[in-house]
Amino acid sequence: MTPMSQIECEKMLRKRKNRNKMRFLLVLCLLSQSIPLSPIPIRLSDSLVVTNKSISMKYTTHDPINITNDKKLAAVANNGTGTVDNPYIIAGWNISDSPTHGISITGTTKYLRIENCWIERSNDYGICLDSVAPGTSTVANNTCTHNAKDGISLWYSHSTTVANNTCTNNGRSGIFVRNSESSTIAHNTCNDNWWDGTTFLFSFSSTITNNTCTNNGNGINLRHLYTSTVTNNICVNNGEGITLGYSDSSTVVNNICNSNENNGIYFSISDNNSVAWNSLIGNGNYGIELADNSDNNSIHHNNFLTNGQNESQAYDDGTNNQWFNQKVLEGNYWSDYNGTGSYPIAGAAEAKDPYPSRSLYKYTSETEPQIDLSDLYSLLTRIGLFILIVGVLGTLLFVNRRKKSG
Repeated sequence: MTPMSQIECEKMLRKRKNRNKMRFLLVLCLLSQSIPLSPIPIRLSDSLVVTNKSISMKYTTHDPINITNDKKLAAVANNGTGTVDNPYIIAGWNISDSPTHGISITGTTKYLRIENCWIERSNDYGICLDSVAPGTSTVANNTCTHNAKDGISLWYSHSTTVANNTCTNNGRSGIFVRNSESSTIAHNTCNDNWWDGTTFLFSFSSTITNNTCTNNGNGINLRHLYTSTVTNNICVNNGEGITLGYSDSSTVVNNICNSNENNGIYFSISDNNSVAWNSLIGNGNYGIELADNSDNNSIHHNNFLTNGQNESQAYDDGTNNQWFNQKVLEGNYWSDYNGTGSYPIAGAAEAKDPYPSRSLYKYTSETEPQIDLSDLYSLLTRIGLFILIVGVLGTLLFVNRRKKSG
């Protein structure tokens, strides 16, 4: 065999190195499709969560606060400038035994946050916002207990956020919202209040989500509420779990309404609502009762178990209410379904569930599924890495061909 020249040896070594590079990049390409690159999962719904107050939170005793304009707000606030990026902050106060409200704010236009305050035994409301500018106010991480009226009250204060508060043992409702459209009530605990855990009146297009309401007169009480969303709430051991009166075109989805004295969900003169994927277990009367001419409602994919001692676990006194989903022809789960034919609904409507399920339903959102940002991040990262590797491979192939042709 003729010995190779130095030039031929160098060419062969370069080819081997290039082949090794190609193999290495190919392995990286395959790994990019198999190695999980997701960060900690974050879902869009988490944007409503406000950081919980620390267990070791210390409060400073303070006199009752009464603010009637922006100037007084600036004087009372702990810090902030009243802008959307730097709102006025009222925080860390312990206000007890007020002859009126604990904190009252009326007629302001600046951005503000009331947070980490302890309000108890006020002779009126714990915290009250009245006619503040739309979208300027957040009430978060406060405890309002044993107040004569409501723990937290909103009047004519549109697009306000009330989140992560604890409202217990108040003389009326834990949270009371009137004429405050597009407001968000989220992640609050409202227990042992005389009226309701949460009361809504004339507050259209609002969101009530992820609240826990137990041992109240009613869990969540909605009156004259339209185009609103009630989701992921826990209403247990109340008089009624969730009630809708004169409330139309709203969505009641994925709530737990169990062990209430009367009904899990109760409708009165409420039309065109969607009630789906709710848990209705062990309520004293019915799982769902549609009374007083509640019409054109859609009730499907709910789980009814051991509600009341009636001939049916639901009641319908309205017109044209549908106890199944028209798109997929699926109804509800009934623990007392005998396995044949339709499930009869009590009441003057003589309604039926024509598609009763033999197994429990598990919630999956029909209208706005949660978007998992971690999945999106992972997908984009994989695509980017794949494009990068393909580009490098293409460049190496192009260089090799140029060298061969040269």
